[in-house]
Amino acid sequence: MPSLNEYYTQYLNDLGSQYKAQMDTETQNYNASKKNLDSSYNRSAGQLGTVREQAMRDAYVSQQKAMRDMPVTLAAQGIRGGMTESTYGNLLKTYQNSRNAATTSYNQQYGDLTQNYQNNMTELENAYRKNISDIKAAQNADAWARANDSWAAYLQEQAEKRAQEQWDMEKQKKTGRSSGGGGGSTGNSGTMTEYQKRSAMEAADKAAGRDPYAWQKRYYLNATGKWYRTQAEAREALKKAGKSPYGKQKK
Repeated sequence: MPSLNEYYTQYLNDLGSQYKAQMDTETQNYNASKKNLDSSYNRSAGQLGTVREQAMRDAYVSQQKAMRDMPVTLAAQGIRGGMTESTYGNLLKTYQNSRNAATTSYNQQYGDLTQNYQNNMTELENAYRKNISDIKAAQNADAWARANDSWAAYLQEQAEKRAQEQWDMEKQKKTGRSSGGGGGSTGNSGTMTEYQKRSAMEAADKAAGRDPYAWQKRYYLNATGKWYRTQAEAREALKKAGKSPYGKQKK
């Protein structure tokens, strides 16, 4: 005798390739986006490094030119004997300030670039994980829906089988009683009407101590561990359990 969980496991496995294809597509999209982010980050980081190196070279060249031209500048001002210690110190200070400015600018821009990259990667990874989780949830819901349908069909099939057995037994009893009483018609055509079938199904289940309405119950909820006949009953049970009665809606 199959069980609801066996139906679920079967459908979950059967649907595996279909939903795996969706997850593979999400993974490919994630890898492509990550590659683009990495490429953009490395390119921008390289450009920042180039700008910093150029600023360092420019500062050095400016300092060397200033030192070269300083004696001429001093002579034009009537100052003899070369650069004083303070003049030389000012040139070195200007050079160092230029280097520091280039380094500060680089550090600031590189920090902003890295933070932006990390934010984009976090957003990308979160979206990827959510998409994969949604696909798995859809596969799970699909498997449960199919399992519930198969389980309901199985219950109905078994109920109808039991009803037919009950009907046949009643028919045999009536036939026996008629034969013992000297004959006569039983009034049974041998074929049950739909009403008779349902009545016999309920009677057979009641006699065996089973739920006579189980075949009608098509909705099973993990949240409550119970079956419900209608979707409305199932949703109402979810509301009482503090759960969303509609779940994630497909767009």
